[in-house]
Amino acid sequence: MGWKQRIKQNVVLALVSGLIASAIYFGLLFTRTWHGFAVGMLGPAISIVNRFIDPTYSAGLYRYIEEFVTNILFYAFWIFVALTGFDCLWQLRRKPGQ
Repeated sequence: MGWKQRIKQNVVLALVSGLIASAIYFGLLFTRTWHGFAVGMLGPAISIVNRFIDPTYSAGLYRYIEEFVTNILFYAFWIFVALTGFDCLWQLRRKPGQ
């Protein structure tokens, strides 16, 4: 498999993983036990939306969608970085000619 295909595969996997992680954290917001954990995991996305995207709180219910999409992008970025790092390490450990 070529490097372009591996990058595409990593991007898709990162986006799907970011979507799943964000959905889990948004689901945990509505529990008593895990609410604080979920707020901590969603904190950077909430801060970005509050400061840069919608500082006047004019989006109404769309604000949750903005936070959800921002959180997906955050998690997708870091998952992509991790997958690319693992892929680079795997490529470096391969013997030349394989």
